[in-house]
Amino acid sequence: MLSEKNVEENEPQPSSLMLEHETTKQKLTTDSKTNKKVKRSDSLVEVLNKRSQERNKLMEELTKIEDDDPIDVFFKGLALTVKQFSPELKVKAKLDILRIVSELELKNNH
Repeated sequence: MLSEKNVEENEPQPSSLMLEHETTKQKLTTDSKTNKKVKRSDSLVEVLNKRSQERNKLMEELTKIEDDDPIDVFFKGLALTVKQFSPELKVKAKLDILRIVSELELKNNH
């Protein structure tokens, strides 16, 4: 059986309860701050990784442009110009270019 003395001994004391509450509150506050720091850190890492990937992609494209053959660059430039033409002029440009290249190819083979 429980006596009054036993019940009183087992009851938490008010000061003890307050101390536990404060300790728990401090832990939660600390955990919250830590979580915010971790989230900010993760976010920063993501941003830095994304920028690094974008920078690497740009560098690859720049390097690729430098490695392109001058003839490829020339015809890509022509393509940009021809794309601005009306549909009729696009067809004429393609036919004329094909004719010129075919004639030069024949001369080159003889």
